[in-house]
Parts: sequence; C-alpha cells; structure tokens
Amino acid sequence: MYGHQGKILKVDLTQGRMEEESYGPDYAEMFLGGNGFAAKMIYDSVPADAEPFGPQNAVVFTVGPVTDTPIWGSSRGHMASISPLTGLFCDSNYGGQFAIAQKRTGYDAILVKGSSSDPVYLSVTDQGAEIRSAGSLWGTSTKETIEHLQAQAGEGAICGAIGPAGENRVLFANVVFGGKRTGVAGRGGLGAVMGAKNLKALVVKGSKRTQIADRESLTKVLKERYPYLKKNTAPFKTLGTPFLVNLINSLGLLGTRNNAGEVFPQAGQISGEFMREQYWDRNTACYGCPVACGKTVHVRKGEYVGETVKMPEYETLYAFGSMMDNGDLDSIIEANHLCNLLGVDTISMGVTLAFAAECMEKGIAGERDLGGKVGFCRGDVLREVIAKTASQEGIGKLLAMGSLRLAKALGPDSYKYLYAVKGLEAAG
Repeated sequence: MYGHQGKILKVDLTQGRMEEESYGPDYAEMFLGGNGFAAKMIYDSVPADAEPFGPQNAVVFTVGPVTDTPIWGSSRGHMASISPLTGLFCDSNYGGQFAIAQKRTGYDAILVKGSSSDPVYLSVTDQGAEIRSAGSLWGTSTKETIEHLQAQAGEGAICGAIGPAGENRVLFANVVFGGKRTGVAGRGGLGAVMGAKNLKALVVKGSKRTQIADRESLTKVLKERYPYLKKNTAPFKTLGTPFLVNLINSLGLLGTRNNAGEVFPQAGQISGEFMREQYWDRNTACYGCPVACGKTVHVRKGEYVGETVKMPEYETLYAFGSMMDNGDLDSIIEANHLCNLLGVDTISMGVTLAFAAECMEKGIAGERDLGGKVGFCRGDVLREVIAKTASQEGIGKLLAMGSLRLAKALGPDSYKYLYAVKGLEAAG
C-alpha cells in the first residue's frame, strides 16, 4: 500500500500489554489515515459511556498517507480522545517532526488505553515498543521531559509530553511535541487524558520510509507549483500567523475585551509586523516545509529575559491580547512560553480569563468568588494565574475547570458572557 505502513500499535497501560495489528487497502481507502483513523479507532475502542479520565477512554496518535513525503504541509500529526472539556470526541492537529518520526516506526496509529499505577512513558521504534518508568520525570516541564527523553533515545527520536497541567488534570491541558520546531496539540484537554493515564510522554524513532508510487512525477508537480506556494504564503513566511492580527482587526473581526468589541485599538502593539521588528530571532519550519511560518522571538522582560522562545501564534495573541484588552506583548510572550512549559492550551486559558474578567467587571463575581483578582488590561497577572491554574491552586482551581464549568459555579447571570461551544472555548 503506497502511503501506508499498514500497522497499528495498541497499548493497554492497565495490563502493561501491547499488540500489533495489520490493516489492508479496504481499511485505508475507507478511513484514509489521520483524523479518519482517529475517529474510527475511538469509535471502535471506547464505550459510549466512558469517562474522559477513566481507563476505558483511549488516546490515539495517527498519521496520514502523505506523511513523510515531499508534499508540503504533510508533516502534521493528529491525536484524539474523548475530551474532558466536552465529554465528546475531540481531535487536535499539530506540526513539527513527531508525525514523521512516528510514521518511520512503521505504525500509522498508536492507540493507548487503560491507566498505569505509576508514571510511565511509551518508547516506540521500528523494532517494537516498550512501557518505561517516568517517575523521575513526573512534575517536570514539557521542555525538560522532551530534552531528556530525546537525548536518551538518540538522534532521530522525537518526544511528545505533557507538563504539570496534564498531570494535575487541568481540563484544557495540552501536549507539546519536540523537534526543531515545537508542535502543540492544544485543544480539548487531551494532555489531561494522558495525565489521568499516568502517561507522561511518547518517544518515537524509526527508519521505515513511506513508499511513493511515482516519486519522480510527484517531485515534478511540486516543482511546477512551488512559485504559487511561495507567492501565496509570503505573509506566513515573513510574519507567521501573527500577520492576521492587523488584517482581522482592520475587518472589524478581532474579538476584544471578551468579545464586547471587534476592533482592538492596540492591535499594532501585538501584531506580526511589530513582533518582527522588535522581537524576531529566526524562522523555524516543520519537517520539509518551505514556508517556515514558525518563528522564535527574544524575551525582553520578565522571568525568561534573554532567552529565545517560540513565538505566540495568532490565536494566542487573540486570547491573551485583544480578548483580555491587553496590549503588552512582553506579557503575552511570557504567558505563551509558560503555557508551553506547563502544558496549558493558550486559547482556553485566555478565553476563560477574559470570561472571568467580564464577570468581575459586571459584578457577577468578586475576588472572594474567584479567590483572587482577574481583570482586563492585566498582563502583569498572567504569569501568576497560569502557574496557579497548572497547579490547581487558589484561583487556578476554578480557572482549571474551563469557562463553562466556571459559569455553572458563578450562576445563570454569567452565561451571557460565555464564549464556549459544548464546553470548548471559542477560538479567534
């Protein structure tokens, strides 16, 4: 089967057991790979009444038939589970290098069920898989975990890990993937599902290349189309997704002050143009992608001053910026980096904070209700509230529930200021 390795790895953490399954062309043609495989496997493996944090829930990592080919944008990976935020099927897509490394192990999908009694991580290679102890890594940041496990596994290994937020079952905890460009499966709290399973990380490494039916013809088509790609993606190459800030603001569509407005007067201060001029360090690219829309930026203030870190994407600038009526880019860069270290979805975190801020402003909630002050134009408190959310301490215990459950706690008057669909905070 061209494009497919033809194998699925199934792991039961409760039993400490692994099994390999093969599939044929009919399965591949029906479900394609990626999200199709993820949806099919969750449907087949997880009972309808399974609790998101229960051992019957599964988390699955999948790749597609064009993964690890010269086709642009084909380095993205997919993961899915039953979300603790929504109670429904939820999938999240990420970039970087993890999907390439997974495909080369020979497994187009890795499904993990059950729950380990102790912290573990999963090592998967083209020689098989092994469940290993992660006790010494529990409590560490995503960066520390990724660097340690990738160094231990050697060249070509890529790690995906949860941070303290996932370990503490913050309902919007994410999963961060290593490599030259960081990838993040941000939405739906899939990092919390891994935390409930005591699964700290996955490390993948392999050498099995994807078979292509006619590589020469494919390469020819890509060369012919490259000038169009270069022209149409120029803003992404220069500025990354933050080029959207000024564009969307000019259209009157940039959610501001918890969507009370749609034009943010300080948009220029958090825009891609301003970040390029004042903070840019270098471009980063997902594996094999000529666009290189990722960027690293210099930290000029705060805890991480002097470091170079992953640039906040458009959605993060919306969530911690315009939605919070916060024009302080330094605070957004710091908040974004801290969320990546702790394993927190920036969209849900920012939108939940904006909801809480408006409830405070409207008198629906006070400091006593939230256990601390949250307000608009408060970039100075982002670091503190993110850290408390990841550890579920003080006000963080309420924020870690997400905005829908927070609204239930605050009462019916709060719902008119809520921006969530089935429990998942609305993106920008």
